[in-house]
Amino acid sequence: MWILIISSFLIAFIASAIILPYIKNWIENKKKLKEDLNKFKKPRLKSLEGIFCVIIFITTISLILSLQKILNINNFDFHKIIAGLLSVITIALINFIDDILKIPNKIIKYFLMLPAIIPAIIIDFNHRTIDIPSYDPYNISLLYPLLIIPFTILITVAATNASKKLNAPVFNNYIIISSALIICAWLKESYTAIIIFSCLLGMFLSLKNYHEIEPKNISLGKIGRSSFGTILAIGAIIGNIKLSLLILITPYLIYLFIWKIYKLILKIKNINTDKIGAIKIFNFKITTKQLLKFIFILETISALIAITLQINRVNPNFIFQLISY
Repeated sequence: MWILIISSFLIAFIASAIILPYIKNWIENKKKLKEDLNKFKKPRLKSLEGIFCVIIFITTISLILSLQKILNINNFDFHKIIAGLLSVITIALINFIDDILKIPNKIIKYFLMLPAIIPAIIIDFNHRTIDIPSYDPYNISLLYPLLIIPFTILITVAATNASKKLNAPVFNNYIIISSALIICAWLKESYTAIIIFSCLLGMFLSLKNYHEIEPKNISLGKIGRSSFGTILAIGAIIGNIKLSLLILITPYLIYLFIWKIYKLILKIKNINTDKIGAIKIFNFKITTKQLLKFIFILETISALIAITLQINRVNPNFIFQLISY
């Protein structure tokens, strides 16, 4: 099984390292060509990078499925991964339309995403109980697949869309999230989820490496950010580690909340919120990069909490033993 996990990481890493820089340069040349020849408004081509991230992920998983059949390894849940890929593709398509045409209302956009969540609901449809740490599982019947699964996907997509530009600090956080989820899935012995997160980890490391070589913000559009969120959620649903995912995305939900509140305050004061590079609190100015460094610290703490809780679920006496030690 480990050959599939290592292969998913390497395929995603190598494919991202080769394809995405080429696509980025091609997009920039297209923009320059369009601007020079026609002097029209620049076309919205940024989503193409996000599309190729989705293509790389789907291709990697498809190759792993083929390798599984060749090696006759049966630990990989074929039906769940197909249902998950269907949700990823549908949400990617909706966000591609949003990148190009700009869906006027976010409520409409999330409403359009609901049909895309149906395959993900099927993945965990027979699940009925919420596992609360230190308490007995609580049965909520059909509310689990019909509410918990959509909530997991939508809240994760909102978290990955919190940072509009993907740069080194963001990729550092994504690497922490995917690495922590690999450990949590391993503790849960969900090898299908490990392969999904390994694929993401390879892609994030490649993107971070490219960002350091070519110090420009990598614009993946809404399709890239939303697809990353969907893939993280699908992996957590398959691995039944949704609580771990929620803990890990909490810093980005805090980040999103801070920006929303700050923009609301500026709107009340009739100040333009289109271009905001920093948050001003009294006489202190906090830039986006400084805020992301703070989020990185929170993300590291969240990863430790998520992993500790997952270990405790496997071994209920772990925290007591750790404190005693």
